Amino acid sequence: MKKLIFSVFVSCLLLAGCKSDGDNKSNSKKATGLVAQLAGNWVTLGVCQTIGEYGSVIEATNNTHVPFSYALAFDVNTPDQVVCYNGVKSWQLPINVVKDTIEMVGAKDGKSIFLVVENGGQDKVMTMFDGTTDPAQMDVFTKSNAMNTPPSEAFKLALNYNLLGQNYTSISKSNAKPEVMFYPNGIIKGIDPYNHYEICAGGDCFLGGGAFDVIELSNTSDASKPLKNFGFKFSTTNDTLTLYNLENTTNLEKGLHKTIGAAYVLAKKKAPAKEASKK
Repeated sequence: MKKLIFSVFVSCLLLAGCKSDGDNKSNSKKATGLVAQLAGNWVTLGVCQTIGEYGSVIEATNNTHVPFSYALAFDVNTPDQVVCYNGVKSWQLPINVVKDTIEMVGAKDGKSIFLVVENGGQDKVMTMFDGTTDPAQMDVFTKSNAMNTPPSEAFKLALNYNLLGQNYTSISKSNAKPEVMFYPNGIIKGIDPYNHYEICAGGDCFLGGGAFDVIELSNTSDASKPLKNFGFKFSTTNDTLTLYNLENTTNLEKGLHKTIGAAYVLAKKKAPAKEASKK
């Protein structure tokens, strides 16, 4: 029943977009006003939270779906466009605005995808209706506090916070320091010589195919130190994070890899009893 209601709603949006082309041109000032209200980055916060619950990008998207876009960006200087980010690349799409509905023109296979803005953007919530898939998909976007940054970075902040944003204690024999911290802005402390991390959210960085998630560690202050990819996985209780060494099983740079043993085993650091009791 929900699928039927969703399909009917998407069909109505498609018809509204087709019939109101002339109105869009005559109401350009109103459209610019809505884009000005929306200006900034919007992220699929719910998707990031789901990834955090699963402890895995791959498992979360396999059990739910991959959104058309993980993040969106609006700019009052280009009120007829929206920037999309899908975990791999960013690109621009033309938009038509009718009241509180935004049509992303020709978003996929020549078909439009629609955004419905709550309360003129004041609630900082909008819903994406994607009727190009079977079944149709719906994703909620929340306005990000990360304003002066590309939409890709706004998404990564939300992803990092929900998936790895935690203090950890090293419980393996490795060169990791006793305490390891993954910061939402991509900074990592406690695993020398690395100071930056990036979680694979899509594309050919999934070196294990769908077998495991991948994290890239690098040193942004020393170009002589090469970056390195690790597979990672949380325990079934989601309280222990293991980073695995990888071995390339092909001669291709981005070929299929397999895990060959744990490089780091990190336990989530529990909050002190007093702090825990306050929450």
